[in-house]
Amino acid sequence: MTVKTSESIEVVAAIIVTAGLVMGNLLLFAPLRTDNRTKPPKPLMQVDSAPDPGPEKAFATAAAQPAAGSKKYN
Repeated sequence: MTVKTSESIEVVAAIIVTAGLVMGNLLLFAPLRTDNRTKPPKPLMQVDSAPDPGPEKAFATAAAQPAAGSKKYN
């Protein structure tokens, strides 16, 4: 075999081995990305609270004000 052919075979073998290692890593360790062992505790009782009137009040105040470009000076 010539030098060029053996180098090409080495490169192809290296690519195949690298792809195999990457795929094996993904298949073996992908389940470790999600941890199902710990789950947040569920609330015992859900307490209904009144909605915060703050955002509605801010909206009404902003809507009542004139636009910035509509001011008239006498």
